[in-house]
Amino acid sequence: MKHQRPKYFWNRKYIINPNFQFNLIIPCLVFTFFVFITFYAVNYFYLWKFYCDHGLGAIQNESNIEVILKEYFFALNIFFLSSGILTLVLLITGGIIFTHKVAGPMFRLKRHMLEVASGKTQNQIYFRKSDHFHDIADAYNEQLKYLINR
Repeated sequence: MKHQRPKYFWNRKYIINPNFQFNLIIPCLVFTFFVFITFYAVNYFYLWKFYCDHGLGAIQNESNIEVILKEYFFALNIFFLSSGILTLVLLITGGIIFTHKVAGPMFRLKRHMLEVASGKTQNQIYFRKSDHFHDIADAYNEQLKYLINR
């Protein structure tokens, strides 16, 4: 017997309003990129300054400190690359999930309003517990109730 995942996972479309969602996520990514570059540049600058101030570049035979500094340069590069990739993945995933909780209810409200306007439904609208804007759904339902009872 094949294991099946819950339907809600596969049926959910996370990019509902690309213009809104990407306009929110991209500035966060750019800011994070500049923070990483700044931290990397500062670390590299002070490490290079230490390297040059102590005349380690002029030594013909590699001393222990020079080997340690080269290893530190390599470790610094690996650390910033791996943490940058991890941060990028987490920011994109978290950004899409967060913006989905904002764009999803607005998409659903718009679709419901068009259905009410075309006469397809007169039902109230409800959002998922984890969505934002429950107060807007409540206000819309009150308005719909008023218009139906008029």
